[in-house]
Amino acid sequence: MQITVRQAQKIAAIMGAVARGHSGYTDALRDASWFLDAVVAEGRPHTVVSRSASELWAVVDAWPWPRPGKPKDNAE
Repeated sequence: MQITVRQAQKIAAIMGAVARGHSGYTDALRDASWFLDAVVAEGRPHTVVSRSASELWAVVDAWPWPRPGKPKDNAE
């Protein structure tokens, strides 16, 4: 499986949000990491994954797109 441009854009947006201090996206970053791990695993022959990349993408995709810029406060 290859990731789509939209998937790469959303993961990049999540990564950027966490880097800018949007701590509310830390779990989204973890979910995105699991998705990417599953994509890699599915690309290897004879690898069994507990959750498919498609299933994990649905989890990542359910996260709202992060707002641009730094968080306005710590409560987010």
